[in-house]
Amino acid sequence: MQGLGVLDEHKASVYKSSRAAGVSGDGKVVVGTSRAGDAYKAFTWTQAAGLQALGLLAGGDASQANAVNSDGSVVVGVANRPYAPVPTIKQLVAVRWKDGTAQYVGDWLTAAGVTLGADTTFSEAVAVNASGNVLIGRGLINGRTQNYLARVDTDGTGGTSGGTSGGTSGGTSGGT
Repeated sequence: MQGLGVLDEHKASVYKSSRAAGVSGDGKVVVGTSRAGDAYKAFTWTQAAGLQALGLLAGGDASQANAVNSDGSVVVGVANRPYAPVPTIKQLVAVRWKDGTAQYVGDWLTAAGVTLGADTTFSEAVAVNASGNVLIGRGLINGRTQNYLARVDTDGTGGTSGGTSGGTSGGTSGGT
């Protein structure tokens, strides 16, 4: 057994802790969150590199890792960023890290050609499949708060489905 510790930037705090949330299928990568007081950041841990902070979204200062794919290359969770209507307020959104770089789940889907419905915000990502191209979470999908499944196929297409009110183009509709 081995303690993971906290990120270097949190070591000086009196109130520090870390929480592991997931482990890759090959057992080589652990993901979680390091905290110091009210500050928290997502991390990966490997035997070789130890604890490493994952990137933040532009303008953000906090993140939390919830799950990792089988080889450790994709991590999902939440991160904050400025809320567009009131930039001084931070908004928590679903995030997907690929090789340590953070991307809002909505931007990941849009980049793959998925047309998102009006009034759609992905607020958290809680699990990811082995290859890292399918994730689940919770958000406001087409104006309804619900669980979602988001995917980007290897051919670059994808979509979402969720709850009781359907999903977005490229995905499957319906579900309960």
